[in-house]
Amino acid sequence: MFFSPTKKESFLLGVDAGATKTEVAIADMAGKILFTEKGGPGSWNTMLGRDKNFENIEKTIAKVWKKLKKKGAPVAAAYLGMAGLDMESDEIKASILFKKMLRPYRVAHGEAGNDIKIVFPSASDASFGVSLIAGTGTHCYGANPAGESASSSGLDYLLADQGGGYWLGRKILEAAAKSYDGRGPKTKLEKLVMGHFKIHDFRDILRHIYAPSFGKSEMGELAMLLDSVDPFADSVVRDIQILAVSELFDSVHAVITRLKLKYISFDLVIAGSILHRKKYIRSLFIDKMAKFYPKANLIFSSQAPVAGAVKLALLLSKK
Repeated sequence: MFFSPTKKESFLLGVDAGATKTEVAIADMAGKILFTEKGGPGSWNTMLGRDKNFENIEKTIAKVWKKLKKKGAPVAAAYLGMAGLDMESDEIKASILFKKMLRPYRVAHGEAGNDIKIVFPSASDASFGVSLIAGTGTHCYGANPAGESASSSGLDYLLADQGGGYWLGRKILEAAAKSYDGRGPKTKLEKLVMGHFKIHDFRDILRHIYAPSFGKSEMGELAMLLDSVDPFADSVVRDIQILAVSELFDSVHAVITRLKLKYISFDLVIAGSILHRKKYIRSLFIDKMAKFYPKANLIFSSQAPVAGAVKLALLLSKK
């Protein structure tokens, strides 16, 4: 059963559930975020198991709710942005599970959608534009002035996610292995990978990467090894990052082309650690976008995507 609380006594709940972590925010009815909390992975498609990820989301909501110190206060609306909700049928299923989870919080309106949908409103008030997630996975989504929408990538690690943390982790492992056995050029990644897994013989890596506990987030963590190497001092590291930029640009290019946005100004909101923290990748991406799409306004939002979930919850509360 869902409730109909008055706005004066109510709060908003926003959730950003990704392949690596979950972030939950509680906000007042003006959309001002009051408290946030982070938890474990919360994506729809997962190696950990969907039940475990929903448990992570539920625990994170409970933690942030304790910070509010208003037990029994109702939630006017809640929105869950969840990685892996790539089909409408999955969004419906996730919404049902999310609403069930929210029953103790007296939620009036609850809804779940793909996490790409919370990125754009987190940093732009425009009615159309493009958003790009480059975190553990990758996904690009946009809408044009006519209300048409398009997306690219976002089909999980077997079919897409090129340029994201998981993909970079795979490339790093492949390069390190080729450096070790002579199939490829020597790279500093070989020793960095061995140090990451605390091994002295490279072949000992097998018991780590093929262990049941080694999943998406663990693979994605390997992307941080790129930060330890000057791309101009290691051609392998440089080439991996150049290829990542090409893949990310292709995702954006596909959406812009399908929506016919090339010749008009629009916001491109960018979320995820790859383009926020990888300086070389970020620099190359900015240069390439400026060359091919000079009218695009790139926004590297300082706001976490969960702010977009709060904004969508606010819109839900007005229905």
